[in-house]
Amino acid sequence: YISKYSKYIEKEIREDCVNYAKSKIAFESCDYEKALEYSGKCNFSIPMMIKDIKFIKLQSFLQLNYFDAFKSETDTFRHFLANTTGIPANVIEYDKKVIKYFVRYARIKENNEKSEMELFYEELIKLNSGNDYLLWLIEKVSLWLKGIVK
Repeated sequence: YISKYSKYIEKEIREDCVNYAKSKIAFESCDYEKALEYSGKCNFSIPMMIKDIKFIKLQSFLQLNYFDAFKSETDTFRHFLANTTGIPANVIEYDKKVIKYFVRYARIKENNEKSEMELFYEELIKLNSGNDYLLWLIEKVSLWLKGIVK
């Protein structure tokens, strides 16, 4: 798809779109280092694309247990959300909520607190959210509790 249709994407954003697509593919293929590599090459000026790339980075850092990089990216993401005008306010508020859950997961995971993770899991389930990022987080917490993910 990328090689076939990239020529139809506006020249100014073509390389960013290709890197974004490669980042998504790498992430879905569980190649988190590659996902970070490609997402780091994206230089979008489109706020919603920036937001998506930042989520890929946060998720990849969590998967790799790169907690310091995760904290740094979280700070830049929050700053971005606080200063952008290209994303609807309700989306920004929900993303801030999702980031809080990601941060909480990172803290619990980093400290290896099983009882806290169990409570966190119950809280996430009660949200009954259809948000893709929270559904991803629920899956990760579940796998961590089962001992499948460290």
